[in-house]
Amino acid sequence: MNGPPTVLLRVKGAREQTAMRQLHEARAAVARAQQQLDAKREEYQRYRAWRPQRERELYDEIQNQQVSLADLDELKAKIVQLRDREQALLDEVGALERALDAAGQAQREAHAAWLAAQREVQKVEELLADWQARAQREGERLAELELEEFTRPGRAAGH
Repeated sequence: MNGPPTVLLRVKGAREQTAMRQLHEARAAVARAQQQLDAKREEYQRYRAWRPQRERELYDEIQNQQVSLADLDELKAKIVQLRDREQALLDEVGALERALDAAGQAQREAHAAWLAAQREVQKVEELLADWQARAQREGERLAELELEEFTRPGRAAGH
């Protein structure tokens, strides 16, 4: 049966499908963000464990040797670079944590939108069922009226 509720159901169904697709995309974004964060944390942990060892190696290279002030300045600069790199990795971890939080929030919003779209479809399905039931009852009523007129006493052929 075609009518306004049927058209409305198609529209609401399309919106629900869009909301579901957006939810799937949001879930995939959360998974990607989590993978990126995990990889960056692992990189940070490896670097954090390696950096002190590298600093000792740099110090060991000049230990018990006569070095110029320029060499010492170069050593200090290398150590600062190592520590700056560690801080940069930590900052990247923080940025990825914030990105994961944002992706999680987007997923929660997409889920809420999908649930709302499902409720709208359900409402229209109920409206359509009611509309179809009314149409059926009206059809039955008209059929009964027609039958009554046809079988009413006093209605003879030609009167």
